[in-house]
Amino acid sequence: MVPTTKGANKRIRGYQFECMPPGERPDFAAIDEASLKISEQALRKLRGESKRCLIGMSLHINTLRREDTAGRFMSLLAGIDKSLARYGLIKITGVDPGFPKLQLAHIVGALRV
Repeated sequence: MVPTTKGANKRIRGYQFECMPPGERPDFAAIDEASLKISEQALRKLRGESKRCLIGMSLHINTLRREDTAGRFMSLLAGIDKSLARYGLIKITGVDPGFPKLQLAHIVGALRV
């Protein structure tokens, strides 16, 4: 299912890389960083209301494959309150068939820390 505008019935651009033609892949690092911040804000709000729930976010694999964006994202992730981190889920997206398993294991290991 692809989100569309109500009036013109056009696809809404955003984190829908699966639907995009090759060569039109945007830089998802900014979206991933914003998603992490929004997820943390939601978790803080729920904790303030004495509520709990799991909050999920998508993270594009290319954000973690590039040194500059990986460093920024991991720095943001390290700054999250550890008591909130246990209620957050990260779905790694954009992993193509045949992606090196060793590299994926390294990326997942870094996220677990």
